[in-house]
Amino acid sequence: MDKKALLTPRKVASQQRSRAMIEALVEATARALIKDGFERANTNRIAEEAGVSIGSLYQYFPGKEALVVAVIERHKSEMVDVLRGTLAKVATLPLDSAVRELVKTMIDAHRVNPDLHRVLVEETCRADRYDRRF
Repeated sequence: MDKKALLTPRKVASQQRSRAMIEALVEATARALIKDGFERANTNRIAEEAGVSIGSLYQYFPGKEALVVAVIERHKSEMVDVLRGTLAKVATLPLDSAVRELVKTMIDAHRVNPDLHRVLVEETCRADRYDRRF
């Protein structure tokens, strides 16, 4: 299996129940990364923590790496949400005020789940595990 296939979900959930299961898997992956780190986290524990069968996990994700990519995507989205509101606000401010506001907002963005943020920064800084777009 090529690298991109290992990092990409197998299918997109169309029903609410399936979307809830995927969210539970992504959340369980985040907790496993915080608790155990990448090396010790595994799909069996993640599925158990999420309350789903390992078969259901593999129906949507080819492996742990794809789950981690989903966690990264979700975390990036949460951080961007924090930033998005400020960008429109600072557009009309004087430069010094705008810079101060942006710095405060960047600090707030980095406070979105700081334990997970630390783990993701550590993991994505490691070798070739992930797609280079992160």
